[in-house]
Amino acid sequence: MPRSSPHSPVGGLQNGLSDAWNTVRSHRGNALLLVADATAETTLEALRIGRTPVTIWRPGSPLLFPAVPGTLILQDVGALTHADQRSLCEWLEVTGGRTRVISTTVQPIFPLGEAGAFSPTLYYRLNVLFFNMSGHAQ
Repeated sequence: MPRSSPHSPVGGLQNGLSDAWNTVRSHRGNALLLVADATAETTLEALRIGRTPVTIWRPGSPLLFPAVPGTLILQDVGALTHADQRSLCEWLEVTGGRTRVISTTVQPIFPLGEAGAFSPTLYYRLNVLFFNMSGHAQ
């Protein structure tokens, strides 16, 4: 039977998705979330809950990196320019994992990498944990 979490972006999640949501919220590693376009903003707001500093990047805004360890949330990571992808790879190398990165996307990123539109190196750095929260099969 479906259950909902008070912190889930979508009420009535299936048990597997609810478990995935709890893992994203509690795990310190980087995570890539495939979300439904309609729930992307709600997902971001739900991820803000917590005690660590949170920085959110949205498409069209400059990519700014947190000065202190915390969480960097990238909304629609597939929209990053090639220059921003390079900068993010370099920043991840320097920070050594002190800041976790949670990336959301409304489309699978791997095909973008195969087409040369997304850095494969960055894809594997961000895709430590992958969760399909869109309700759609890949």
